Amino acid sequence: MTITLEEVQPLIEQLSLEDKARLRDALDSQLTVPMPARSDVWERLRAFQKELAALGDAAPSATEQLFEDRRERQALIEGRLDVHH
Repeated sequence: MTITLEEVQPLIEQLSLEDKARLRDALDSQLTVPMPARSDVWERLRAFQKELAALGDAAPSATEQLFEDRRERQALIEGRLDVHH
């Protein structure tokens, strides 16, 4: 049988402040997600960085593409680029 919050709420209200704090701590320890060890976090970060490096260079970013388009447009305007290349 599962007890609901509605059933427990009147009992909680009767607890002293100290017992409410103890109840909160007990619930917190049950609900808190354990954090990985600090060394594990760094190992996971290094593994992620290796995975990214293995992907190689990405296609030009939008910024790089815009700069290249601007250079080509300027070269066309100045007559330095052959339109029929």
